[in-house]
Amino acid sequence: PVALAEGHCFADTHFGNNPRTADLEDVATAVFSHPNLGTVGLPEDRALDKYGNIKVYKSEFRPLKHTVSGSDERSLMKIIVDKATDRVY
Repeated sequence: PVALAEGHCFADTHFGNNPRTADLEDVATAVFSHPNLGTVGLPEDRALDKYGNIKVYKSEFRPLKHTVSGSDERSLMKIIVDKATDRVY
């Protein structure tokens, strides 16, 4: 869907005389490295600048696939929410 949205924006801008860009703020990204990395949404510093009153939850755990395989690799998950409403950013 990201490529489709960018294609629509390109067509609107260049052929429809309606300049616009795709909103990529909430597009997930992944890096297939060791360890794997993934993000979605704003980083903590940008969320703090944009929304001000945030709360950060962190959890470190050992995923089931590593538990079953005997690997001691662990994962970290961080979720940023609005302090007043618990809305996830």
